[in-house]
Amino acid sequence: MRELTLKQRLFVEAFVGEAEGIATRAAVIAGYSSTYGCKLLKLEHIQAAIGEEAEELDERLALTRDRIHELWMMIAEDEGESTKDRLAALRDAARAQGMFLDRVELSGEVEVPVRVVLPSNGRERD
Repeated sequence: MRELTLKQRLFVEAFVGEAEGIATRAAVIAGYSSTYGCKLLKLEHIQAAIGEEAEELDERLALTRDRIHELWMMIAEDEGESTKDRLAALRDAARAQGMFLDRVELSGEVEVPVRVVLPSNGRERD
């Protein structure tokens, strides 16, 4: 892949970050004219860099299952938190671990047709 210039790197970072995917805004942030953003997006090495930058950002921001559990436990153990929030964190952590099963009771009528074959004479009866 072709090496990015400093302004191109700034464009890529702005496009993925502050400009929220708006090429015109990213171009201005990077120091280009507002009309240059679309031209930059057509360059393959810029597209590749945007893809890499977006993946890295996703990895940095991703909350893994373990991290979420860790955050719940921090809240649950923090004596500065309200009892309500601590209990909610414990409940959410337990539910995520499968400790609570939600049960649903269904009631109603179901019609099931039954066919009976009498073996003595082979006649069928409904």
